[in-house]
Amino acid sequence: MKIMILIRFVFLYSAMTLSFSLEAQERLLVSRIENDFNEDYMERLLTEAYQQIGVKVDYIQYPAKRALYASNLGETDGEMARIEGVDKEFQNLLMTDVTISSIDIVVFTKNEKILVDGWQSLKPYSIAIPRGIRVIENGTAGMEVSAFNTTEKILELVSMGRYDVAVLTRIDGLGYAKKLNITNLTILEPPVAKVDLYHYLHKKHENLLPKINSSLLELKKSGRMKVIRDQFLVELKLD
Repeated sequence: MKIMILIRFVFLYSAMTLSFSLEAQERLLVSRIENDFNEDYMERLLTEAYQQIGVKVDYIQYPAKRALYASNLGETDGEMARIEGVDKEFQNLLMTDVTISSIDIVVFTKNEKILVDGWQSLKPYSIAIPRGIRVIENGTAGMEVSAFNTTEKILELVSMGRYDVAVLTRIDGLGYAKKLNITNLTILEPPVAKVDLYHYLHKKHENLLPKINSSLLELKKSGRMKVIRDQFLVELKLD
């Protein structure tokens, strides 16, 4: 009888300890750009990186500009990924050391005769861009530009000839062109820019910065980061 009581006590104690441990597991809410194929890949990557340090991550999608303001204001715990230097303007954000993605910024158009040689080569044309993507906004500043909230709208307008070119990330543009069955657009090479993206944490989580840096570095050095990206591209059939 005493043995049975002891076994029950040990079982209940173990269950309570596990329950408390699960409840105590740190959770983060991270902002990301809504309906963006690049962010879908990086969500997988970040989830695994944080899992390795015992942190659960949930994500909330916003338009690009709103996502950045939400993370800087502390409404969320961090920003999925932005270019280097965003923390100079949004000073509550702390940048990680490790690049989590490198993306091509490319031109989609019906007019294959357009020659691309950097941002200034786009100046003669009407341009559709996504709102809130800083590198594209900065690169096309002073040009004939219209900004839209969705990649779908941008591709549809350029496909209809309403604008000469769309400037988008390669993966997002290809993903939505495929989804919308838009076949009359081509990508002009070379890219107008190649950009490294970094994960950002709100300063209230400064204690996590060394840990997530180490986790991301391990994923990169082990080749796991590339595996996650390659698997994602295969699923999209964009490889």
